[in-house]
Parts: sequence; structure tokens; C-alpha cells
Amino acid sequence: MRYLHWNMRDINYGFAAIEHRFRVLHGDPVVVDDDKKIDLARVLIDIYGVAYIGHPRLENLLAKNSIRPRDFLTGPQEAEAFENRNFVGLHQSTLRKVDVIANIAEPAHERHLKTNTSWWICCR
Repeated sequence: MRYLHWNMRDINYGFAAIEHRFRVLHGDPVVVDDDKKIDLARVLIDIYGVAYIGHPRLENLLAKNSIRPRDFLTGPQEAEAFENRNFVGLHQSTLRKVDVIANIAEPAHERHLKTNTSWWICCR
């Protein structure tokens, strides 16, 4: 099994943060080996180059590819939702982001993803 993700590679926000939080809650987390994790954000940079889309990349890719951001919250919006105890909104945003990653990965794999570049650097 492989795990496709978007920038989930550090201790503050990523697999390590989830593992740590579960340990704090007295759980024994399943640790996903690094070779099973695929960071789509980095793969797209490898394919299209660092300037393939402007920042924030995920939101700009949505717009460029006409992917509806329904229920999608940005980082600051998620922090505000948490502070306001809007856990349903956070959950909906998480589900939407999973869908968004799939909606980006598929056209990227098929070489149909719209970006600000018109060529591929490599073929993974």
C-alpha cells in the first residue's frame, strides 16, 4: 500500500505529528514507512519544475484545473474553525482535501494537469 499526501512530511503537520498525537493519547500508532509515502506536492515539482504554479500551490491548482473548492478550508480558515469548535467544517475540509488530491493526481498521471508550464521535466 502507498499513501499519497500533500506536504505531510514534518513533525508539526504530517505523519509524525499524527503518530505523536496518538502516543500522547496513549495509543500505539501504526508507523508508515517513508518509502510508502508519496508527497504529491514534491512529485509535481519534480515533474513540472518549481514554478509550475504560484503559491499557495494547492489552491491555485484547483482554480487552474476548474476543481470546485467546496468545503475546502485554507490553513488559517481551519485554525479559525478549530477555535470556533466547528469540527464538522474541519471534517468536511479534510474529506474535500482527500478528494482534491485524487482530482489532481489523476490528470497529472495522465499528463493532462493544467499548470503554468507546458512541458515535463521527467517522467516518474
